[in-house]
Amino acid sequence: MLFNNNAYGNVRRIQKERFGEDRTIASTLQNPDMSKLADAFGVKYWHADSPESLKPALGASIDHDGPCLVEVSVDAMPNPWPFLRLPRVRGN
Repeated sequence: MLFNNNAYGNVRRIQKERFGEDRTIASTLQNPDMSKLADAFGVKYWHADSPESLKPALGASIDHDGPCLVEVSVDAMPNPWPFLRLPRVRGN
């Protein structure tokens, strides 16, 4: 599975948070056509752009006997650090 937001997602998000919406540099990518790339390597390819299209693509990829790629188009990802820095819960 490839979650594709066409950017160095964390880098762009950090730049926007620290410097503003219009102050990003070198974080927007022009990715290759993943279906053609998969085909060039003999890899079965599926694309999903919604939760509804992900389920059949994922099921077909699991059933496929060989290498495969499921590309999932996503928007900007949220910042994971507030969740990763949560205090350890002890007790019960």
